[in-house]
Formats: sequence, structure tokens, C-alpha cells
Amino acid sequence: MLTGLSASTEDEFILQAFTRAQVFRPSCAILVLVGLIGGQCAIGQIIKGLKHGKLATRLINWDVASDWETPLSEVREKLGILPLID
Repeated sequence: MLTGLSASTEDEFILQAFTRAQVFRPSCAILVLVGLIGGQCAIGQIIKGLKHGKLATRLINWDVASDWETPLSEVREKLGILPLID
């Protein structure tokens, strides 16, 4: 929800790209490659996920509980997250 992505297969690969940009997880890169090779996601969307992940505040340091009642748009602004859907 935070990134604006759904639970679709393509969006899950884009989320892996976002996550890879946030933290060093080789498994994320491998999953993105599998999606690209299998034609389950587009390179443009993967690049967008990587860019957005790099621009956003590191979510691993975010205190989720402190923003539980905060509107989603405000949380996105606070964390520098632009929705990844067009």
C-alpha cells in the first residue's frame, strides 16, 4: 500500500526492485532477473522501482507504529515515497 503497488505478479517484481534499492539483498536482484527473463515484468518499471527505492528514506529505520494513525499521503511525503503506479 505504501508504494501504491498491488499484489499482482508484475508489481511484486517491481517491489523487489524497490526493496533491492533500499537494502542489500541479493535475493531481490535474483527475483527481478527471473521476472525480466520470464517476461513477467518490464525493464522500465524495474528501473522506476529502483529509482524510487533509492530516493525514499530507508524504511528499515522507520518506526511504523508512530505513523499508524497518519494519513497515507502524509506518510508517503514524510518518507519520500512516490506511488509506483502510473
